Amino acid sequence: GPAAGSAKSAGVKDESIKLYNTVTTPPGERVVMALPDGSKVYLTSNSYLRYPAQFDRDKREVTLSGRAYFEVKKSTTPFIVSTSDMNIEVLGTSFDVESRNTRDNSSVILVEGSVKVLADGKTRVIYPDEQISLHRITREMTVRNVDSKLLTMWKDGVLIVQGQSFSELIESVSSWYGVE
Repeated sequence: GPAAGSAKSAGVKDESIKLYNTVTTPPGERVVMALPDGSKVYLTSNSYLRYPAQFDRDKREVTLSGRAYFEVKKSTTPFIVSTSDMNIEVLGTSFDVESRNTRDNSSVILVEGSVKVLADGKTRVIYPDEQISLHRITREMTVRNVDSKLLTMWKDGVLIVQGQSFSELIESVSSWYGVE
């Protein structure tokens, strides 16, 4: 009857009024913030994070472009970081995600716990001190051992430039300080 129809449209309307917050960090600036569930996010320069004002019951999902370090509050509700080419799913842990359109690789560095990385219909689980990289063009996924504490020191205001090519170094430094 007509009642069912109106209930349906009301449901659609509710979906459209879901409120999102977006945070964009300009060059040379870093931001630390708390999400609705108490998780902490460190957002580095030239990055963008979008998250709902209130998380869904069945998932806690945020969208990232750029680089961020997440300290996720433990919960049975999955926490998902969605980027342009992969989704990272955890139940509660600390990890670093970098996904920029200017870079050949997107990557996840895990500090503790475990994370599930989903890309191109494939799932990989990584463990502490592992970095998974997804090549944007070849779509090849590689996992290597890294010093996660060292590689995530940027969140504490320390710029580490180990193992970068010169052009990546220039990009890192100019982004970090907000200068050309």
